[in-house]
Amino acid sequence: MAVRVKVFSTPTCPYCKQAKEFLASKGVAFEDIDVMSNPQGLKEMRAVSGGARTVPVIVIDDVVIIGYEETDMARILREKGLLNN
Repeated sequence: MAVRVKVFSTPTCPYCKQAKEFLASKGVAFEDIDVMSNPQGLKEMRAVSGGARTVPVIVIDDVVIIGYEETDMARILREKGLLNN
């Protein structure tokens, strides 16, 4: 089964933009969910994150990352087999 990556974000969040640019630069496919325009997406984000009110919330398979930290994200992507370098 393929690893799914979701990024819960807002259009004005600089950390969201950095996270999405990082994933794109590594060739990792992801679903971008704009929680400002998608109330169901906001509800899903809060459910998977334990009620987080900040973005980005990044879900890599079963791992939830609140906020953007490139080192942590790269480590998890490697563990999930999505990143080789």
